[in-house]
Amino acid sequence: MDQAFSFSSIIDNLLVQLHSIQQLCKNIETAISFARLNILHSSIIEPNQIRLIIDKLAEINNTQNIPKLRNLMDYYSLLSTQTTIRDKLILFKIHIPIVSFQYKYFQIFPVPILNQTIIPEQPYILPNTEDCWSTSEKCPEVEDWYFCRQETLQKHQPCLAELLQNGKNTCPGTTIHFSETSTTQIDANKILIIPAEPTKIRSLCNTEGIHEIAKPSIISLDGCRVSIGGEEFQTEQTTHEEFLFELPEVELPPIYEENRKTLHLKNIDQEQILQINTFANNLRITELQKLNESKHPWYNTLIIIVTAISISSVLIYMKLRKSRKPRSQISTQSTKISEPLFSGLGREELHC
Repeated sequence: MDQAFSFSSIIDNLLVQLHSIQQLCKNIETAISFARLNILHSSIIEPNQIRLIIDKLAEINNTQNIPKLRNLMDYYSLLSTQTTIRDKLILFKIHIPIVSFQYKYFQIFPVPILNQTIIPEQPYILPNTEDCWSTSEKCPEVEDWYFCRQETLQKHQPCLAELLQNGKNTCPGTTIHFSETSTTQIDANKILIIPAEPTKIRSLCNTEGIHEIAKPSIISLDGCRVSIGGEEFQTEQTTHEEFLFELPEVELPPIYEENRKTLHLKNIDQEQILQINTFANNLRITELQKLNESKHPWYNTLIIIVTAISISSVLIYMKLRKSRKPRSQISTQSTKISEPLFSGLGREELHC
């Protein structure tokens, strides 16, 4: 009896260990799958282990260079990972960003002022007191910070940084004429309106009012409902009772017509303007010769075979059609001869 109980305990222990091994294999498989996608997952490292690593790095490096987040789970969207299999080991590399400097982060919208505007080469700009960077990619937002990768940053149009910091404009402008009024909702509470001509809008706040917009403006809704050309805009929460119009006016330099062309735009999307330079830089021209070389080597042979089969099928069909036509005529004649010519009459009556 004791031996049977001991044997049963051994089997139970083996089953528990087998279940642990299966769970470990599943965790390793999940970790490798996420690591291949460059995504950090809890199967690779637990949140409390991340906190220990962050605190250790803060002791080695400057504390300000290591991002400190309030929520440990937010580190999984900030950190990245890679996996390497070497001999009988599986290595996971966790990349923790080192923050060098702090910048202000702006998204640039081209707004025509006096029929002129500044078109940014890249839609996002990061200026500070010493330097200025720009990027075409939107930096990921984690808690109250935007984290931009160094390899995506470039130095373009420093005049934009000077315009934002000092209000001095040295950027070249571009003449723009709108044939229709353009409205773009730039966030949940603000609307950018660019009127082609003085436009009347209707606001419904605590009181109803009619406003006339004669120049590009930013409308702060602040809980109001606004009707512009039959299209309505509104927000859910009310923060202020006033209906505000805000837009910083910028003096643009004169444009020489012999050097620049006038753009005639018809109610375009503001975001499409921001993507023009990025699209042009990434555009690749594929030569026809390369397209021909990329075809399968049997491509021409297959085309010839399919064409020959199609022609043969048409010829056989026409031949069969011709051979069926005489037979039908012969069968018709034989049918007419076999019909009774003297139905109801005897031959003797014919000779009388």
